[in-house]
Amino acid sequence: MSKNMLDGYPEKLNQRTKDKLIEMVKDKALEFGTFVLKTGEKTNFYFDCRKLSIDSEGLDILVQSLHVALRMSSVGRELHGGYKFDAIGGPSLGADTIVGAFLYNQGRVKTPIRGFLIRKETDVRGDRVVGSVKKGDKVVVVEDVVTSGKTALSAVRAIEEFGCEVLCIISVVDRLEGAKDLFEKENIPFSSMLTIDDVAQKTYQKAN
Repeated sequence: MSKNMLDGYPEKLNQRTKDKLIEMVKDKALEFGTFVLKTGEKTNFYFDCRKLSIDSEGLDILVQSLHVALRMSSVGRELHGGYKFDAIGGPSLGADTIVGAFLYNQGRVKTPIRGFLIRKETDVRGDRVVGSVKKGDKVVVVEDVVTSGKTALSAVRAIEEFGCEVLCIISVVDRLEGAKDLFEKENIPFSSMLTIDDVAQKTYQKAN
């Protein structure tokens, strides 16, 4: 798998879209307090991007940003009116509305893409993968927030076991706590629309 399909943290979104996404994440998804992450570590801030994705304005900018991130990657360059991958999806619940809105947009412009979600538990058929994705599809995995990267990696393994080829992972926010290194070790191309540093810098600038 070629690592240059996505190049880390693209300079990435055009600045106007990126600034709007940062503002939305900061205003709607960033919480302060005492939290315990899935990794077991305690933190004084938390990104709940579901508050952004279950919001009409927030979901709109998320899908815009996803389109930009995809177009800037070699896997996403449009070819014959469609993307160079067959399906897009990610772990439930973080990816649900983002994937759904992206698929809706693709349907409206007559460039259909299949979709999938990865459940934490298997369904009555014993499957974790649900959706219209087919065995042999080349897919993109979307995640809202990555910390260690283990949840996204579990999703990758599930869709690979289903019979698909994962081209890359795209996240909304990278907390910069090991995910990028993990994906690099596993030879999975990775890109994030934003990092914690992007949000922190904007918060600091506004405070001053």
